[in-house]
Amino acid sequence: MESTSFRSLTTVDQQQHWWVEIQTQVPACTYFFGPFDSDSEALLLQEGYIDDLVQESAQNITTEIKQIQPQMLTIDNNG
Repeated sequence: MESTSFRSLTTVDQQQHWWVEIQTQVPACTYFFGPFDSDSEALLLQEGYIDDLVQESAQNITTEIKQIQPQMLTIDNNG
């Protein structure tokens, strides 16, 4: 007899994806790019997002790969 395994939808829904969090001082913002299936995928693609922000004259850029579910994709850190 064949065995079939099923993943519960609630289990799938509760899994958090990987995101690239980029903070800039000028402008004072936090950006989230994603979602990604793995941290290695996020790491591989983060350079493109950094390049785009540099092209837009962003300064003092820091990045972090996180397994989260952001509520907003862009946050103005000035208020």
